[in-house]
Amino acid sequence: MQFANVLRKRRKELHLTQQHLAGYEASALQSAYSVSKFGIRGLTQAAAKELAVDKITVNAYNPGIVRTKMRDAIDKKIAKIKHETITQQQANCLKEIALGREAKPSYVAEVVAWFASSGAGYVTGQSLQVDGGMRFH
Repeated sequence: MQFANVLRKRRKELHLTQQHLAGYEASALQSAYSVSKFGIRGLTQAAAKELAVDKITVNAYNPGIVRTKMRDAIDKKIAKIKHETITQQQANCLKEIALGREAKPSYVAEVVAWFASSGAGYVTGQSLQVDGGMRFH
C-alpha cells in the first residue's frame, strides 16, 4: 500500500486520521462527504494492519458537532435548504446529541493528545467518536 509506505518513511510511532460521524452513518445532503469519510475509515484500518509489524499505530478521531466557522456555514446552508432559521437548525442538531450540547474544540484536542500519549500505545485501527453521544457503535 502506497499510503503505508509513506507513513513508514516518516518513522513515527503514531498516525492519526480525522474522520467524521459520516464515516459510520451517511449524512443526508452530504453523499460525497459521507463516501470520503467511509474511505478514510477503511484506510485507517488497512494502514493499521499493514504498519503494526513496524510498531506504528494508526487511529482516527471522529468529531461530532463542534462550533467553528465551518459549522456556522453548514448550519446556514442546511437551514436554507430546510426553510428554517439558523437557530432552529442548531436546536434540531442539539436534539441528536445525548449530552445536549456541542463540543468545544478543546474536547477534540484532548482526544488527539491522548492518542499521541503512551496510554494509547496499544490502540490501533480504531475510530473514536467524540460526539457527545450522537451515535453509538
